[in-house]
Amino acid sequence: MGIFSKKEVNRLVIAILILGFIFGYNDKADVFNWNHWLTNFVLVLLVVSISVLLHQLVQKLVAKKYGCQTEFDLWKIKRYSYRLKDKFPKKVGPWTIEGLPAYLFSIFITLISNGLWFFAATGTTVIETNESKRIGRVFPKITGMEKAIVIFSGALVNLLLVLVLSNLAAWTGINFDLFIIINLWICVFSLVPLPGLEGLEILFGSLSFYIFSIAFFAFSLALSQINFILATITTILISFAIMMFYIYIYEKK
Repeated sequence: MGIFSKKEVNRLVIAILILGFIFGYNDKADVFNWNHWLTNFVLVLLVVSISVLLHQLVQKLVAKKYGCQTEFDLWKIKRYSYRLKDKFPKKVGPWTIEGLPAYLFSIFITLISNGLWFFAATGTTVIETNESKRIGRVFPKITGMEKAIVIFSGALVNLLLVLVLSNLAAWTGINFDLFIIINLWICVFSLVPLPGLEGLEILFGSLSFYIFSIAFFAFSLALSQINFILATITTILISFAIMMFYIYIYEKK
């Protein structure tokens, strides 16, 4: 079996095409030219593919360390009414509806804004525990903190690409704007705590780690213009301090 299952490959292709459309819809040209738009779209699609696949691959590697495996799933609405029992999948005649395709909302936002707004939410990561590979660990199933770490590792890769390429662009003068913008938005929407997205999985896995993740993201971007190494060390220390402060306040209640 390969790194990605056949079903997962199909989902990733859909997600990459949607993200490619989102980031490539508006090519910033004053006058529309089909050849220019198509060239830009292919370039965007290449960058999106690299960014998304790196995100997923790192999650799989980290999950393996915890005796788990991950699988990418498209963003779906899992409930068709406010009642808890009204959940998908639901049989409708000969068909089984697994969920409503919430990822299409991203395309809608792109169209109504003419590509000026990015809503880069297409899917999430599902984690399954392989108990036979967790023999010797305290908990037979993955803990909330471990789950949060696995999921955040994907966003961390995108954030590191943003930081490294931003500094590389400053040092060399090479334009990495496309890579930076795409990875920045993928990282942002990996932390947004909406139902069915990775951000909520991190939040539910560990609130303290979610606070650390947000703090790390914010401080790393703010300090990255000073010095990459100094910014990374400072960011880790500040984020950890914020997380520990939260744990201390929480335990005092």
